[in-house]
Amino acid sequence: MRSPSPKSPPILPALAAMMALQMLTIIALLAPGVMAPRIGIDAVTLGLYATAACVVGMVTTFPSGMLVGRYGSFRMATVCAVIVLCATAVSTLAGASALLIAAGVILGCAYGPETPASSAVLSRITPAALRPLVFSTRQSGNQIGAMLGSLALPPLAAADPIYGYVAIMIAAVAAVIAFELLRPAYDPLVRGAAAVRLRDALNVLWENRDLQRLAAVSMPYSALQVVLNTFLVIYGVGTLGLDLVAAGLLLATAQGGGLIGRLGFGYVATQYVSAWKTLIGLGLGMGVCAGLVALADASWSWPLLLTVAFFFGVTASGWNGVFLAEVARLAPEGRVAEATGAALVPGFLGLVVGPLLVAATAGVMGLAGAFAILGAASFAAVLLLARPHR
Repeated sequence: MRSPSPKSPPILPALAAMMALQMLTIIALLAPGVMAPRIGIDAVTLGLYATAACVVGMVTTFPSGMLVGRYGSFRMATVCAVIVLCATAVSTLAGASALLIAAGVILGCAYGPETPASSAVLSRITPAALRPLVFSTRQSGNQIGAMLGSLALPPLAAADPIYGYVAIMIAAVAAVIAFELLRPAYDPLVRGAAAVRLRDALNVLWENRDLQRLAAVSMPYSALQVVLNTFLVIYGVGTLGLDLVAAGLLLATAQGGGLIGRLGFGYVATQYVSAWKTLIGLGLGMGVCAGLVALADASWSWPLLLTVAFFFGVTASGWNGVFLAEVARLAPEGRVAEATGAALVPGFLGLVVGPLLVAATAGVMGLAGAFAILGAASFAAVLLLARPHR
């Protein structure tokens, strides 16, 4: 893996900008779920919305390496922010109608490319020894955005859901301006891969068995993460007997745990334990927490619910940065964007399977059944990672 040159631009502005892009994307993705009880979206409609976003995100992940190589990471970030703006505008018209699914389709066009774009530029300017920490810090934008959404959107929705959507659109416009100001300094570092074909990008994955195993475990990990983030508010209101603001606080607690987990485990994987072993431990933790959530009911005390939500967030949302750093380590030199895009495809399948599982089991086993099934899948992923690797 090529090390950054002494003349590379500073890490911090690019890291902050790519965190902001992830924050913007995740707030837009989770907004309907957080506001669902207020605007009348049921679990099935919400599941189809999330599925649409993730399916399109998976498809757009395939060519992301080529697009980043041709246009640059920050130009792609600008495009993603504009897409978020358009998707949110459609959501303002959707309410509980089928237009919400259309908004998910549009949003998926940003959800796919944003991670390969960030991985490409950060891998070029970050020393190899610091990548787990830097990548985990970048991925903490997911938790920061989700926490902000969990805390800010329910009060806004209580007044009028349009207020939350308008706030997201204003943030998207601000992001476009920031990305375009940073683009000249960073995009030349990653441009030049326009000739890479989709087949070549997939070959990066097929030729490395450790990358294949990482990609495989990202599927149940992602499924469990998206179900936690998308359905915890509805679960809190419908199963645990919480009001909307309390359920939003429960989700914010999980996201706070995820933020600590991403930063903390990024540091652990940098200083103490390998990224591979860290991913094994996180899989065990999220499987246990998923089982506890499946067993929870209205009789559980508020402190106990907060504690379980916190540790669930620590594990189910703490793995992404360590995962991406390990992908970057295993990728051939100069092929981080393609390797990331290929390795994320099973993860996007997990993002699709998770909401579909909820939609399929909602009338039979409820959300508790979905949490239990995905917790078992996490344990299976741990067994795959625990096998000896190169």
